[in-house]
Amino acid sequence: MSEFIHSSSARRDPKIRALRALYGNSAEPYAWYIIIMEILKENPKHRIKLDEKNYIMLCQELNIDIKELKRFIKISKNLGLLNTNSQYLFSNELQ
Repeated sequence: MSEFIHSSSARRDPKIRALRALYGNSAEPYAWYIIIMEILKENPKHRIKLDEKNYIMLCQELNIDIKELKRFIKISKNLGLLNTNSQYLFSNELQ
């Protein structure tokens, strides 16, 4: 089993606080972020190909629709929490 270890004060990170603020201070987007980080950690090279199959998988894991998933990824990228290129979703934190 691969581990994703994060700081016990990660919830206080300014990027996480900004993410939560954009969602009305809900803890839900923080949970989404942690779940995505766990999934990334489980995958080779700590990245996920952005294809239909993986969008469906992420939507199921996060219990959100594709529109919300894409919005979340865009916001997370703008905040520097997640990254994308033309093919993959990844995090510099895991590289």
